[in-house]
Amino acid sequence: MKNKLKKVLAFTASLSMCSSMLLNVPYGTFSLGLSAIAAEEDVEINEDNFPDETFRTYVDKNFDTTDDGILTAEEIAAVTKIAFYSARINNVSDLTGVEHFTALTELYCQSNQLESLDVSNNTALTTLYCFNNQLTSLDVSNNTSLDSLICCNNNLTSLDVSNNTVLTYLDCSDNQLTSLDVSKNTALTYL
Repeated sequence: MKNKLKKVLAFTASLSMCSSMLLNVPYGTFSLGLSAIAAEEDVEINEDNFPDETFRTYVDKNFDTTDDGILTAEEIAAVTKIAFYSARINNVSDLTGVEHFTALTELYCQSNQLESLDVSNNTALTTLYCFNNQLTSLDVSNNTSLDSLICCNNNLTSLDVSNNTVLTYLDCSDNQLTSLDVSKNTALTYL
């Protein structure tokens, strides 16, 4: 309740400040997108939001700084790197919940048991290491800042990297790919 009150007060203060600024701006030179001001909702760390127990425990231990079982908008915004793999944690089969971390720039989830991975909301991603899983598809079309992608040793039958024009490092070996178009990936230095 306390966090929600803080958000309401902050939102009200933002609106008040913006409306006073509008009084001094000539008509037609300024537009205000209210959706950009609205704070992201808190996310409860539970089985509905994070179905995989190992991933849920990882999120709770590493990102819930207030130790209340809830990720606040501030806690979510602070997450720029998620790294679990091999000897540290290697039995994650579902990364549902990763979509809440919209500021995420690095995701290291290799050597797990992932059959699917949705990073469509993680548009700030620059590095994605998801090799040694059981992925059959991988959609990185929204990840236009992606610089490094290692998705080898999966079961991918296709991979579209046409929107990833800043990609410099791509390893998609040992998959089921029959073709790969990298004609738009002019920054590639490793393939």
